[in-house]
Amino acid sequence: MPFSYRPLRLDDAPLVWDIYSEPTVQQQAVLHVEEMQADSIEPMLRRWLTDGRQYHYLVTDESGIPLGLNQLFAVDRIARTAESGILLLPHARGRGAAAQIHEHQLFVARELLGLNRLTAQVAAYNTHSLHIMQKLGFQQDGVRRRALYRGDEFHDIFLFSKSVPA
Repeated sequence: MPFSYRPLRLDDAPLVWDIYSEPTVQQQAVLHVEEMQADSIEPMLRRWLTDGRQYHYLVTDESGIPLGLNQLFAVDRIARTAESGILLLPHARGRGAAAQIHEHQLFVARELLGLNRLTAQVAAYNTHSLHIMQKLGFQQDGVRRRALYRGDEFHDIFLFSKSVPA
């Protein structure tokens, strides 16, 4: 089933809040949302839309139901790199969504931004996402030891990268 992608807009702030505040998203993604409040989403989204280093897309299914966010951020046009992020709502998981969304990321990275490499971070305890990184062709580059504080303890973050195919 094909997904649709559209750039985020400022009026998407409530939806972005819903995604970021979803407990499974908070648990699985390397996010620092503990301090985030609903009223901080609009200024964050405004920054995303204007700083020229971030490209965020709303992902919907064929019925227009939101599935999550497709994110390329920390875009460095000199090094031609960006960090890759996929945030999926629970009802979107297990549908091959990550692979489809990653194809869109590669298209944007290659065709629109002229990037050479994508990077990603995954919490060491998130074995599902670690498996997806391997399936998508990312290689593990390193570890940031005890870099994520969650659930009253510190966790490692694995660092990945992948060349953007020509």
